[in-house]
Amino acid sequence: MLRIRKVDNGAMFNVRMQPGAPKNDIVGVQGEALKVKINAPPVRGKANFDYFDRLPHVLSPIPTVVFKYEEKKNTYLPANHLFAQYLLKGIEEDIEKVREFNEKTDFTTYDDGLGDYLSLVLQVVLRYIYAGKEKEAWLFYDKEYHLRDKEEMKSKIRKKLESCLVYKKIYGH
Repeated sequence: MLRIRKVDNGAMFNVRMQPGAPKNDIVGVQGEALKVKINAPPVRGKANFDYFDRLPHVLSPIPTVVFKYEEKKNTYLPANHLFAQYLLKGIEEDIEKVREFNEKTDFTTYDDGLGDYLSLVLQVVLRYIYAGKEKEAWLFYDKEYHLRDKEEMKSKIRKKLESCLVYKKIYGH
């Protein structure tokens, strides 16, 4: 059943897009999402941190991206900045998880080989970034990420973002 949520500027629901179709078509409901086939090719550089660095798929954060239709341009564009309040709902709980992890962990001996800690931090950082709050994202990262690879990881995250079309559209790069 399609799950529709009321937001300040209207309504929001999940859409599962299948690119590369012969024609644009609404297929129906799949789970809680509307399934839509589009004739556009798949986009490289999407908002995807799947298997980023040492993260397994199950711990890979997948940022939420909200699109709006631009009738004049006949295209969909990221509209996250219009829904920042919705996108950041519940972020306090994610921040608290990171802080609790930081309090109980001895980072001089901790090995994040499976990416548990990186995943927790990225969940918050990416939510801020994709909600149009990049400054808050990096302030959080600088304060809360405590592994020895802090600067190297920050550089990897930035590089990944710079190759992301959604990030570029949100920030006008």
